[in-house]
Amino acid sequence: MNYLREINAFYDWLETNSISDSAIVLWHALMHINNKAGWITEFAVAVSTLETKTGLKKDALFRARHRLDQVERIQFKSRTGQQSAIYRIIPFENDCVALTDTNSDTKCDTNRVSNRTQTATQSATINKLKETKQKEINPSKFPDDSPEMVLALKLRTHILKNNDKARVPKDLQGWASEFDKMLRIDGRNIDQVKAVMKFSQQSTFWASNILSAKKLREKYDTLYLQSKNNPGHPGDLSKAHPPDELENKRKDVLKKLYA
Repeated sequence: MNYLREINAFYDWLETNSISDSAIVLWHALMHINNKAGWITEFAVAVSTLETKTGLKKDALFRARHRLDQVERIQFKSRTGQQSAIYRIIPFENDCVALTDTNSDTKCDTNRVSNRTQTATQSATINKLKETKQKEINPSKFPDDSPEMVLALKLRTHILKNNDKARVPKDLQGWASEFDKMLRIDGRNIDQVKAVMKFSQQSTFWASNILSAKKLREKYDTLYLQSKNNPGHPGDLSKAHPPDELENKRKDVLKKLYA
């Protein structure tokens, strides 16, 4: 695997594929680790190691890992107990043709890669539409240790602490789905969500009104503004949305990874 060519191909791929900054940082970290390991097919990495190399917290790390797997840039397999997960990077070089010139340098057939990228993008769009339709029929399940379910459980705990007779659902998949929308669609920062949730349940007025994840999402901005005078204020919302410019992402990621 050619390290530099893979990085260049990755940023070409980013022009037509959208992933978070966290996922970009994680991809670079996994590439760096596999490079040091000698480009082996599968390798195990501890979560603590990835947290150190990426600067990401565990829940953000898991979301980034899931996203990279979803867009087929990596594959991973979790293991039980204290065993580290096993990772496999899906290289771009499989989409390249080896062309040997007089200097015996290997080049990538950019036209072929472009055609394959376009075809792959079209296929991905079709698959995404099918996946969306399937989710409408059969909503995906959030595991108990997922960030979305953890937030749902935390909200239920807050509500029951205020009123142990409150009517809360036994199945929290619906609540987890609302938190998924907050994080994925609304672009909320998970630490801010926790802080806003806590504020809503400490307020006498809001505690009697915010009795579901859906209601928390609807009133999020109002709650955020009112929480500004709270000691646990979650911070400036504008800081939760890093710039989307591709070049800025590239520079920031590389600077953070190799600092």
